[in-house]
Amino acid sequence: MFSMDGDFAPMVELADLRKKHGFLLVIDDAHGTFVCGKNGGGVAEEFNCENDVDICIALAQRKLSLMHSSPITFATL
Repeated sequence: MFSMDGDFAPMVELADLRKKHGFLLVIDDAHGTFVCGKNGGGVAEEFNCENDVDICIALAQRKLSLMHSSPITFATL
């Protein structure tokens, strides 16, 4: 999700391209984690393509009110 206007990246199309070409799909979901998806799983969950994302990175500073930004990484390598 793009923070300034709330638009989403074309996740389904990116997942399809990943399947076709076999590249590693890495997303920065700083604005979608804990916000999008039925369980707060982020943009990949929102578009039902969690299994197609290889690495999801999110900074939890604003979401968890942390003093220092802590990267949260979900990897399925």
